[in-house]
Amino acid sequence: MAATSITIRIDEELKKQAEALFDEMGMDMSTAVTAFIKTAVRQQKIPFKLSADPFYSETNQARLRDAIRGPESGEGVVQKNYGRAKGYGKSSSLRVRSCYYGYCQ
Repeated sequence: MAATSITIRIDEELKKQAEALFDEMGMDMSTAVTAFIKTAVRQQKIPFKLSADPFYSETNQARLRDAIRGPESGEGVVQKNYGRAKGYGKSSSLRVRSCYYGYCQ
């Protein structure tokens, strides 16, 4: 079987760590990547579990949408600040407080 080459971009420090690990295992980077690809092809899947960042889960995104919708719809605690407040200039302004689990910011 003829060999071909591939080029990948990877963080330099990660590459050094991987090379050190594979060296301890008696193989080079090419052998390790080939082993990964052969396993993926044989199993027809990535040979380890991948998971997404929970921040982007539908449940969390729904919570964030609800949290944003509250102040936009007039719900929540509104305080009126009079006079010169830092960051608000000379005019009076409204400030919406966020309250979660009894803690208000």
